Amino acid sequence: MTQTILLLGGDQRQEYLAAMLSQLYSRVRFLNTAEKNAGELEEETAKADLILLPLPFSKDQKTLFFSSGTAPLVEDFLSWLHPGQQLFGWSPPPVVRDFCRENHIFCHDFSKDPEVIAQNAKLTAEGALCTAIANSPGALCESLCLVTGWGHCGSALALMLKGMGASVTVSEIDPEKRRDAQEKGVLCLPSLIPCDSSWEESQTPLEMFDYLFNTVPCPIFSQKLLSQTSPRITIIDLASAPGGVDFEFCRLTGRKALAAPGLPGRFCPKAAADILLKQLIPFLNPPDLSSCPQVP
Repeated sequence: MTQTILLLGGDQRQEYLAAMLSQLYSRVRFLNTAEKNAGELEEETAKADLILLPLPFSKDQKTLFFSSGTAPLVEDFLSWLHPGQQLFGWSPPPVVRDFCRENHIFCHDFSKDPEVIAQNAKLTAEGALCTAIANSPGALCESLCLVTGWGHCGSALALMLKGMGASVTVSEIDPEKRRDAQEKGVLCLPSLIPCDSSWEESQTPLEMFDYLFNTVPCPIFSQKLLSQTSPRITIIDLASAPGGVDFEFCRLTGRKALAAPGLPGRFCPKAAADILLKQLIPFLNPPDLSSCPQVP
């Protein structure tokens, strides 16, 4: 039986994913704007067997993310679902996961898949490099970079920076992760969490760094620490909202600081879509290859 696949809103990752799925399946619908009336959105949602939630799901935690138009409220969208459907998304909020569990709807979170996380981290690191290069008059090569966190994103980013010829220092709270970083040839110091004094004890002045990349979703860089950085520093915050940097202090003091969420969707949308498609395929019925274009 052919599945009806519906993709809703989101960024360019969703556009590429819709195009890829359309090459394999005939019943694929992509609604990338919310200009349709609520009745049509409700109808398409209700009749779909498999739904790809917007990437990202929401930007205001109240409505689904669509590129244009008046997006539906999350509560309205949930009321259109029914038992037996399958939902796929990146970090769907608890209200969605709870609703699906209570109403016998399968809900898959791509962000919980180790392979997706690892591959997505590499794309995030590439996007972070592009952001830093585009927003700084300096060069990453031979620069001094501080990366906070040796997780998937932090480690991928630190190793890419090192490969470009930058001098990289990582700040990490976990002793085992610090050892892993050091084994890979990266200087690793104790974390700035939970207090500023831990960094002061490291004897490494913050003013020496040209770039700061934060991956830790915790308010690490307060006014006290930021005042120790160079006024010419470029700060890229990759952490999820609200991030780890006092952006208002940076604005008032002329330090360049950018929040950089959703980098794979902005810089490598096709590659990001490829990763998601590979994870999605096992949940789909086999495609009807007879309907695909034949190669002569």
